[in-house]
Amino acid sequence: MATHHLLVIAFRKDNMRKIGLLIYVIFGFCYIANAQSDQFKKVDHPVELIDLLQQKTSGVNSIESSFTQHKHLSFLEDDVVSKGKFVFKKPNKVKWEYLTPASYRIICNNEQMVIDDGVKKQIFYEKDNQWFSYMNKMMSGFMTGKVFDMDDAFDSQYFRHDNLVKVELLPKNPLVKEYLKSVWVFFDLNKDFVTVLQLNEIGQDYTKIIFEGQVYNQKVDEKSFMDQ
Repeated sequence: MATHHLLVIAFRKDNMRKIGLLIYVIFGFCYIANAQSDQFKKVDHPVELIDLLQQKTSGVNSIESSFTQHKHLSFLEDDVVSKGKFVFKKPNKVKWEYLTPASYRIICNNEQMVIDDGVKKQIFYEKDNQWFSYMNKMMSGFMTGKVFDMDDAFDSQYFRHDNLVKVELLPKNPLVKEYLKSVWVFFDLNKDFVTVLQLNEIGQDYTKIIFEGQVYNQKVDEKSFMDQ
């Protein structure tokens, strides 16, 4: 198992075709990460809460942040921990740059994604890969708040604890459901952006990203998203 366990999970569907289920993960804040699940109470009528979350995220045009990724694998005693830098620019440009324990880059620039581990470079195009298209829209939805309009992709439930909001997304797509049980998205209403996202796989494995030092709406150099 590579120690830099990535944000991308690829599955071979048959001998003739590889389908990449591209899972992107975002955001974090230690206080939220440590909040107990039983502290969150279900919001039965979340319309006003959804409107508030959409208003807060709609004002985000760019983000730069450090992140710590925790990959929990049931057969390992300790989580696999990676650290790096994250950059986002509206509407759908994203860069994940892993710095430790290994160097690794994932760049999403409109309809193209590049994965570069320093040895091998892979390129995916949205028009050729329905999963890239599906997950890219989900990723952008997390960034901009449009994830709340993805009723065709997820069933959703909303929970709240003080100023913290937890959104549980249950995938509807049959193939996604084979590997991904749920997505937990956490918001801090004192901030303008998603603060924690956790991907829960079938079984006990999950991936969680914790972000720190977020900087919003600063000018982002287009070179950040170039395949160099």
